[in-house]
Amino acid sequence: MEYILIICISLITLAVLKFVWGIRIKDIKLLKELGFDKKLNEITNKLPENREICNDILKILGNEKSNKYNIGFGFIGGFYDIL
Repeated sequence: MEYILIICISLITLAVLKFVWGIRIKDIKLLKELGFDKKLNEITNKLPENREICNDILKILGNEKSNKYNIGFGFIGGFYDIL
């Protein structure tokens, strides 16, 4: 009985969130297509790597001697973690 109540509450919550945020399946498909767009991939491939950008920022700040390391993929919150 408890499981049925939890499932009903979850379904109602999902339905309310769908109407509040206006999520449509067409929007989700559009986002998926954007991820595989060849033109956008070509543009992003021309941009410098995140590590290069962070090194340039450190040079601007005058902090070239700090130790840099990566955690996971190395990109957390917009900048590399710096010791």
